[in-house]
Amino acid sequence: MDYMVLDAQALQHLEIVESNAGTIKGSLLHYVDHCQTMFGKRQIKRWLMSPLLDIKKIETRLNAIDELIAYQHETDLLRQKLSKLPDLEKLLAKIFTYSIKHSVKAIYFEDVSLQKMKECR
Repeated sequence: MDYMVLDAQALQHLEIVESNAGTIKGSLLHYVDHCQTMFGKRQIKRWLMSPLLDIKKIETRLNAIDELIAYQHETDLLRQKLSKLPDLEKLLAKIFTYSIKHSVKAIYFEDVSLQKMKECR
């Protein structure tokens, strides 16, 4: 296993996703989450709740962060484009659920989602 499994008690005591006051404010998640998309916010939460154990993977992630910081202008442009995207993860889950319930094999895109994806080019 490449990551640590933190139980509910450890998450609570370390205030990873919520503070002792029961809110996100004051938690580690509150301080490190600068994501522009909902799927990014969910991913950072998963990473915080299951920290890496493999030193090489930790170093790779730190190097990626260094790159993002070093190329701040490009990072800002990317963040701006990503903020226009719909919640793709949630939309895909809805499509999957719909296809299971209705035995539909085709995947449909809403015009709005398709348009927003084109704007990100």
